[in-house]
Amino acid sequence: MFSNEYGEAAVEVLDILDNTNKSDVAKIPTSFIKFLVEIASEDYRVNLDHSKKICEMKLKEKTKEILGVIYINWWCDKKDKENYTKQIKELEVKRQEEIKEKYNPNKIFENKNKVQEYTNATKVDTVQNEAVAMIEYKESIFKKIWNKILNFFNK
Repeated sequence: MFSNEYGEAAVEVLDILDNTNKSDVAKIPTSFIKFLVEIASEDYRVNLDHSKKICEMKLKEKTKEILGVIYINWWCDKKDKENYTKQIKELEVKRQEEIKEKYNPNKIFENKNKVQEYTNATKVDTVQNEAVAMIEYKESIFKKIWNKILNFFNK
């Protein structure tokens, strides 16, 4: 159901939670922790240096995302949560604007028209320089024999 990437991230998150203050871990619903245990990869072994801060550890991107969800939903206060949700909304608006700019239909067609104008101009130049010759159509021997047979039966 979930990718291997999320399974490995769940293992890293569970390892971090094992080495986190128990009062902080108690704030996380047991259903969420059970979910992490269910999706955790059985093959992946993690070796994190817990003497370092979390920001100094080499964590997977999905691990950082899951820890962010935990922090925003259960560990931070209302003021911090409002600030983070505001930042997330601003980043989403920025990302949507970039997508809109990148895939703007007006610009796509504008570029297509420029390409067509360019190709049409080069086609005119090449057509003027090419000599046009008529090609004589020659019927194959098999086609000739087939036509003779058909004519014979049609008489």
